[in-house]
Parts: sequence; C-alpha cells; structure tokens
Amino acid sequence: MRRVMTLVAMLATSPAWALTATELDVWINSMPQIQGWLDQHEDAMPKTSASMEQGMAAMFQDGIKSLKTSGLYSEFGRKVSAAGFDSVEQWTRVTTEVSLGMLAVEMSEQGGSRDQVKQQLAQLQQMRNAGGMPAEQLDAMETMMRGTLKMMDEMEAVDAADKTLVSGRMAELRQLMQ
Repeated sequence: MRRVMTLVAMLATSPAWALTATELDVWINSMPQIQGWLDQHEDAMPKTSASMEQGMAAMFQDGIKSLKTSGLYSEFGRKVSAAGFDSVEQWTRVTTEVSLGMLAVEMSEQGGSRDQVKQQLAQLQQMRNAGGMPAEQLDAMETMMRGTLKMMDEMEAVDAADKTLVSGRMAELRQLMQ
C-alpha cells in the first residue's frame, strides 16, 4: 500500500500529465467554494514547512501533509470529490498545473528574465559583502530570489498545451485570484 501511495504522490506532481479543458473548467467552477473552505479551516492546519525555494509542487504536497496532520484530509477530500475531482491528489495536481500555467503565461507577457534574477542575486552578494544591511533581511531576500529561480524552472517546464489552455482563460483565472 505504501508503494501505491508513493506512486500516486509522484504522479500527482508529474509534469507529464497534461491539463485538460474539463479539469480546468471544473477547477474554475469549484475554486470559489474550495477556497472558501480552505480559508475557513486555515487556522486549524499547521503551518507548512515548504518554501518557494523548494518549488510550487513541494508547497502543494506540504499542504496535503497539513490536511492529514490536522485531521481535515477526509473532509477536504469530500469537498473536492463533490466538486468533480477524483481525489485530493488530483485536485493538487490540477491546482499546481493551473498555477504554474498562469505564472508561465504571466512571465511570457511581462518578459521576466532568469538573468535579471541572477543579476539581483549578484548584487545581493555585493550588499552582503559591503555590510550595512541586517543578515536576516539579506537572507530573506536571497531565499525569495532563489525561490523565484525555482519557480522559473517550473514555469519553463510547463507543457505548451497547458500554457495555451490556460492563456485562453486568463481573464477568469485572474478574477478568481483577486
């Protein structure tokens, strides 16, 4: 059973699964209710340990662990099943793909550049060497920039079909994210 669960977890975060139009429709239509449930239960769940530096997939997987730790996994499973998903893991995979697809489309529209972030990291190192700024603040900035680079890696790996599918629904998705 443990091997099956490991396989399910690996497949849930695998970029090899393309997002379907049906999954995107279900996600868009159900997100207000699901987000409401998540907001309502936020205080009951432990803080997640994953950071942006580990990537979005790791952050969502950490969310599943939080649901299990808090005893809310089954209840959330019923919520996502009622919305049309097969499991919490499927909802997590679709949410990851939609989120990364949105970010990839946004990055291509805004022209975000890996070189810009690397240049900022180099400048940060110069600031660190010069002193004058608290180490904690510099560490936080570095973590954020390394997380940005990790997310760029993930966005670059987004399937072209996923980007096309998501880009056609960006207005709706942006409205949902407000």
